[in-house]
Amino acid sequence: MSRNASGEVPERVAKAVRWSREPEKQAWMEAHCGLGNVELSRAFEAEFGFPLSRPQITLWRQTNGRCLRESHGGGRSARPVGSEYVGKDGYVMRKVAERPSVPGSKDNWALKHVWAYEEARGPVPEGCNVFFADGNRRNFDPENLVAVPKRVVAVLNNRALGCEWHDADSLEACAAHAMLEVGIADVELSAPRRCRVCGCEFVPDEQPKSRRNTNVSTCRACLDAGRRARYSGDAGTGVCRVCGRPFRKSSPKNVRCSDCIAAKRWKPRSEGDDD
Repeated sequence: MSRNASGEVPERVAKAVRWSREPEKQAWMEAHCGLGNVELSRAFEAEFGFPLSRPQITLWRQTNGRCLRESHGGGRSARPVGSEYVGKDGYVMRKVAERPSVPGSKDNWALKHVWAYEEARGPVPEGCNVFFADGNRRNFDPENLVAVPKRVVAVLNNRALGCEWHDADSLEACAAHAMLEVGIADVELSAPRRCRVCGCEFVPDEQPKSRRNTNVSTCRACLDAGRRARYSGDAGTGVCRVCGRPFRKSSPKNVRCSDCIAAKRWKPRSEGDDD
């Protein structure tokens, strides 16, 4: 948040609050949502000191299910229940209800493979995604649809770990292996260690995003203060992307030698360029 020379917050910035999350304003909107947009904005200004714009009111109505009228597709005839189309990501969408349960949303459309899974087996378990066991996004056979915990999706998609499947059995086996990998990472992350900045003993409070991210070496207090431990392992050697000479890395992410870094050179030099 910006401040002026006197250190005070400008009035225009002070008003930029999430008003819809304040209980008092939320209750007032619930009680007066039957007014038109203009009348509602004026009444809100009289009550709280600043008006609401039309987009703010429309967003509040849609979020809280208080739309004054339903949209009918801009004059186009509504598609019947059971209609399907292919989304941009290649998944098939299916219309499962005539109207959305929340005005302004599209919850009357669902991913067809999720709908097919729920029709055959009931609701998808909490915290899971539905996978196509054979990789074919047009095979909606319930036997081809497997619920996989979201925690292991990143591990399953990491082909370097050798997780490959071609049917439901192999997918479930890969998911079990991925759960083991995630469990090992959780145990490693919960082990106490010493901060390489301040030296105090701590237990990391962040979940790892991958198996390579379990070697957390900086405590939360140092992270909040902007202090982070330097890499202390052997990063090996590499070839400088600028000058092409081999060099000893001080970090696994180094792509330039110390000479090019000191000279602030980023691109390879052309023939004839001066040193």
